[in-house]
Amino acid sequence: MIEIVSGTDVLTCIFDENDVYISASLFPDDRDNMKPYIDYCNKAYEYSYLVGGWLIENHCLHIKSGEDGYFFALLPLPPLRNIKTVY
Repeated sequence: MIEIVSGTDVLTCIFDENDVYISASLFPDDRDNMKPYIDYCNKAYEYSYLVGGWLIENHCLHIKSGEDGYFFALLPLPPLRNIKTVY
């Protein structure tokens, strides 16, 4: 795990035993005011209701809730071949 602190924001990256990226989380300073972050994501990335987050290459940026408030989690996209579309 790597943790980077910038001011009071914290970025955490998690790797497996082979040093392969698993996920990254951003814990903003003001977790009760996520609007500026959400506005930026809405302008910069496509939001997918199917996966519940913003699409960034082969990853999805989600908003998660934790003990200390909300944070962002960047996770690899799951394979979509098993998802059935309902019309």
